Amino acid sequence: TSWDHKFLTGISIYNQHLLEDPTKPLVVYLPPTGVHLSRYHSPIPSYLLSASTALARINYRWNIPVTAEKRHSSISFLDKNFLPEYHPFPFPIHDTLQAWTYITESFLPNLLLEKSPKLPEPKMNFVESCSSIQEIPSPTSKRTIIIYGDFLGATIAMSLALTESFEDYFGPTHEIRLIAKQGIYDWADIGTTLLTKDASEIIHIYGECNELGSLWDKFSLLRLRKRLFSGPNRCLDVFASPSLLFRQAGISAPSYWDSLKQPSSYFSPCFARDILQPYKTITDENSNIKKDNSQILSELLNTKDKLQEVQKLRMSHISLTMRPYLEFPSLSSQLRIPRTLLLYKDTPPLENSEKYDLINMKVPKLKLSNVTPMRQAENMACLMRHSVKIYSKTMRDPENTIQVKKLQGNFVEEEKIVKEWINNLS
Repeated sequence: TSWDHKFLTGISIYNQHLLEDPTKPLVVYLPPTGVHLSRYHSPIPSYLLSASTALARINYRWNIPVTAEKRHSSISFLDKNFLPEYHPFPFPIHDTLQAWTYITESFLPNLLLEKSPKLPEPKMNFVESCSSIQEIPSPTSKRTIIIYGDFLGATIAMSLALTESFEDYFGPTHEIRLIAKQGIYDWADIGTTLLTKDASEIIHIYGECNELGSLWDKFSLLRLRKRLFSGPNRCLDVFASPSLLFRQAGISAPSYWDSLKQPSSYFSPCFARDILQPYKTITDENSNIKKDNSQILSELLNTKDKLQEVQKLRMSHISLTMRPYLEFPSLSSQLRIPRTLLLYKDTPPLENSEKYDLINMKVPKLKLSNVTPMRQAENMACLMRHSVKIYSKTMRDPENTIQVKKLQGNFVEEEKIVKEWINNLS
């Protein structure tokens, strides 16, 4: 099949003629990795792109070449000495937002304007001297825009959909839907995991033997982190880790990877407050008088044994389950959680080997227990459903609004799941 194809500032548009109908949906496709790896990208799934569908592919940049890994991000991105491939986060967000703005505020409105019939000149007398104005016709129904992202593209797609989806009464000309496959929605654990030099070298060697793709695991992400982010703190950005829109990170991180040297250097004081919360209402049994909360907290924080306990919890991230929720979307905003389909497939287990066992021993298991495709999808769905239940301005079913589906690896099954979900949107 031949496609109508046009390249516009990092955007590839397919079947543009279909968009002249304001009711036709548009798929915005975010590929699994940055444009520098485009030659390795798999074809766009046929259930997204066919002769009857219009699609805009955003070719974002996201890469830190090996030779530039040791450069500090404090150097200006406009520095002429920078390699052209040096596009760390937040480059992909800037590229995507620029493309999205062009599509929704320029490209689509201009299509309607060009297609709209020219208004006849009104008959005017000498009193009525105002000229007629050509306006973009208001569509009778809003266009559905389905944002689809795979792997790294799913991370960006999630951030874009959560911050660009508005309530119906706010007046946008489109309605956003989201499909995210094999996404990473929380990079905090990956970005703040302390690795020994030996573990880092082994993970790098292990990664060289495995093709980078959407069947990721915690080891591939640990290897990839310095190829995407200029420092650990970038992993805590809400656009890199959209789950942090809904819940506090509970940790802080340094600006440079070289500064990630000891556990105590990258955890914030709020960790101790959260961990010690149960102790804040301790009652003195002898006097039966409740001590001042701040006094008890101060006493506990200055107790050596308790600090050691806190440090262990910091190391393992057990207390992340205690992170408080955030109000998102804010009740004062016009944002709305879009209808979402989260897809994931299990990563095949690695073959047992001495190399794998050595890596597994040196990487904190509990800290990275949520770094699997299934846990990332389920945790993100849980946060989004909580928001739909608590903060929605209209009655919505959280389970129906946010759906999670496991893929068995069969493309026919995947196609059926996606097509059924799209057909049920109307």
